Amino acid sequence: MKSAIKDIKDSLTYWGVSRIYTYGKAVAAVNWNGVTAKNKLRIEKLIKKTAQRLKISSTKKPSLKVFLLFHTMRFVHKHFTISKVDSPYWKSQGWLSATRPWRD
Repeated sequence: MKSAIKDIKDSLTYWGVSRIYTYGKAVAAVNWNGVTAKNKLRIEKLIKKTAQRLKISSTKKPSLKVFLLFHTMRFVHKHFTISKVDSPYWKSQGWLSATRPWRD
């Protein structure tokens, strides 16, 4: 479970997701229908409680890792043409100038 969560978290980070929160619980089931009702209630209660805390303390600022990855890729797209698709996209989004994906 930890390995799968880490792989998903890594992918989301490199896709630019600002903040990633994870939750893993061994349930001894192949799918959600196989989880016992008792475990489902525990999981749902904890997830709702956690979601409320995240909603209150949410931020649009990226993590340091995402911030650094963005600026590294920005530098690359500004000074080199590594992709005939990506570079024009970054330019059209304004990311090569002052616009940032985490700002409104």
